[in-house]
Amino acid sequence: MERAGRILSRLRSASGTLTATQLAASAWPAAVGYRIASRTRVTSFEKGRIVVEAEDVLWQKNLAALTPQILGNLRKHLLESAPVEIEFRVGARRRPPQREEPARSTGLFATDPSGIADPSLDYVYRISRRKAGA
Repeated sequence: MERAGRILSRLRSASGTLTATQLAASAWPAAVGYRIASRTRVTSFEKGRIVVEAEDVLWQKNLAALTPQILGNLRKHLLESAPVEIEFRVGARRRPPQREEPARSTGLFATDPSGIADPSLDYVYRISRRKAGA
């Protein structure tokens, strides 16, 4: 398996269209590891400062403590274009895709279904509701 720094240097030399932010974002998972990279996102890289969004305040504080190690790893991968400072911000939580479920009206104020699976208990419940409402 090739080191990320070699791949990035070839990409950079092959095409001058990669921005500094794109280079930093591509080196980020190799510098911090998969687990941290899945909870963070590189948003910008300007004037030697990289801005990273963390999932929450706890991640922000823990990553701030790891700043020297992360900068060292980024220097190994990005060489001369490595950042000298990291700013961690709390980003918006990303929710994974979810299936849409049909709306259900269950419980006491439901008009049609009562939400009771047993048919005999459901019948008793409906009768008692009618008597209470009368």
